[in-house]
Amino acid sequence: MKHAKSEPIENAVFTWFLQQRSSGQPISGQILCEKARMFSEKMGVTDFKASQGWLRNFKSRHGIRELDVAGEKLSADREAAIKFVETFKQETKHYDPELVYNAEKSGLNWKALPRKTLASKREQSAPGHKVSKE
Repeated sequence: MKHAKSEPIENAVFTWFLQQRSSGQPISGQILCEKARMFSEKMGVTDFKASQGWLRNFKSRHGIRELDVAGEKLSADREAAIKFVETFKQETKHYDPELVYNAEKSGLNWKALPRKTLASKREQSAPGHKVSKE
């Protein structure tokens, strides 16, 4: 059962969720919780907790489920990669090599979008955008 205090927060989160999904944005549970915290702060509700229990109940109340995002991979941007290497060399040439971290074995997925998204009960599929191979 919803508390009267959290109803405006839930309405705001659900409206935001529908807007984002209508533009094809993938949304995770973590993102929903963060938005709920943001809306509660803006509304001056100090005792609201966007817990996993809240998220589970929110999804149940609104018929939200998880779908796989479908999309094809983009080809790599070679020119941008070459330009980045040159820029990086220029930016780091003043550093002692001992201060530069070697991250060649570290995964960096800063452009990666979620492979799954939450979707409203009206959505049959979750078409995605082209996914970067980077």
